[in-house]
Amino acid sequence: MTIWKFSLQIGDTVLNLRDGYRILSLQMQNDVPTIWVLLDPDRPMTATKIICRGTGHHFNEREMGEYIGSVVTQGDAFVWHSFNLGEL
Repeated sequence: MTIWKFSLQIGDTVLNLRDGYRILSLQMQNDVPTIWVLLDPDRPMTATKIICRGTGHHFNEREMGEYIGSVVTQGDAFVWHSFNLGEL
């Protein structure tokens, strides 16, 4: 098992993770939303969609995946909430 780091975009991000991955944390690093993921690098890859929506922004029920966490940007002006929609 290894911990890998991935930067997220505000909006939608598709990541190539490994089967059986586990998201450990979501935090800001160098002003970029970043997740740390525990995974086995020898397992097959799986494309996974992560969405990031702001407080008050609309999203539909299909985007109600597993909540990862929230981050604050631009001097506490904006709060972004991330959800794992799972395998594509």
